[in-house]
Amino acid sequence: MLTENLLFLQCVSAQTTILAVRASNGIIIASDSLQKVIIPSTGVGVPEKSVRQSVCKIYQFGNIFYATSGSLLSNPKTGFIGDKVIAKAFQKDKDIADNVDRFGNELQDPLKEAIENVKIEYPDYFEQNIFNHEPVQLLIAGIENGVPILMTRGFKVASSLGEPVRIEINKQGCKEPTCQQDHPFYIALGKHDALDRYVDNNPNIWSPGITDDAVRRLVEVEIADKPEDVGPPVDILFVGINQMQWIQKKPGCPAKHYGVAD
Repeated sequence: MLTENLLFLQCVSAQTTILAVRASNGIIIASDSLQKVIIPSTGVGVPEKSVRQSVCKIYQFGNIFYATSGSLLSNPKTGFIGDKVIAKAFQKDKDIADNVDRFGNELQDPLKEAIENVKIEYPDYFEQNIFNHEPVQLLIAGIENGVPILMTRGFKVASSLGEPVRIEINKQGCKEPTCQQDHPFYIALGKHDALDRYVDNNPNIWSPGITDDAVRRLVEVEIADKPEDVGPPVDILFVGINQMQWIQKKPGCPAKHYGVAD
């Protein structure tokens, strides 16, 4: 999933679009495929470098499906890799909410260390891409007791520039049958301004119901709006009460994460 031979910092999926829509019978998750691995400038006259590549962004662990976004999903200088924290935190015998809380607890210390390192060594990158942003975002979906569960966690740097790094956790989700009333519940991570406007301007997009075509269209709207940051193809997964089905998936994308055992 990551490009390990780049020197300092893999800023993975900072420019990405991940969308999940919850209906009464399941959840549709869609993502773009563009990954920009960014190596920040090391000083005056040294330009920032980036590598564009097509990657898989939706993964499975047991009954949990997840995707990540953010401007600091790894920092080799401190040994921080967000995906490895997920592999360590998630447990198959626990419910989704427990796994999400455990991930939040496990992430705090290594993420703070990674951010402090960037703040000291690459202050410009810190101020532009991490400070007052969510350098790690996690989307989690699954089915429990016949109920579609959709949750997100965003880890935001809430401290001032002169203070030690302090992280605030932003929580969203829909995990009760009653949280969805007369319209679908959707969450988007990463870049989503254009698709939000599209939903506002096209209130009938979900009529007569949620379709993979509608979800695909929303990600494509974001790709068209920000082609330098969000790119095709679109992967789409349906997590239903009775089945899981890939609607569209790039060749070579594993169903399960590389670091997670069956």
